[in-house]
Amino acid sequence: MLKTEDDVRELIENYDYEDVIIFSNPSYASAFIGISEDNRAIYDYDKMIEFLVNEDGMTDIEAVD
Repeated sequence: MLKTEDDVRELIENYDYEDVIIFSNPSYASAFIGISEDNRAIYDYDKMIEFLVNEDGMTDIEAVD
């Protein structure tokens, strides 16, 4: 499981993807699930919400907003 932004960057580099833009503040590394055919980072929506609730102390409603 990816835990940090550096983990995500390392994975992207290992697979020779170029010009992939990833979230960095917050990193959402735990929600990263892959890269699209057009080199876009893909994140799991529910895991992004979970990250905001657990790491930033938001409510579910605040995290969705």
